[in-house]
Amino acid sequence: STTAAANWSTTITAASDYTFNGVTQTDNDPAIQASLDYAFDNGVYAGVWASNVDFGDDTDFELDAYVGRYIQLNERFSADYGIAYYT
Repeated sequence: STTAAANWSTTITAASDYTFNGVTQTDNDPAIQASLDYAFDNGVYAGVWASNVDFGDDTDFELDAYVGRYIQLNERFSADYGIAYYT
């Protein structure tokens, strides 16, 4: 038999305002945000993150996708690299 070597995780967040680099993304209104991640034992991970937004146009939500790799270099140091797509 084989064993799946991966872990799922998720988050759900309620925020009074979604700000990015000090700029509100929700016109100072509350935001509901959620993520879904999948992490392999070899350090590779992938996921999606979403939030409502309000820019005063027809855009209602942001969806981000990402993939990366976490490496434990020794007991004190680790490295994490990845790429993200914001839409």
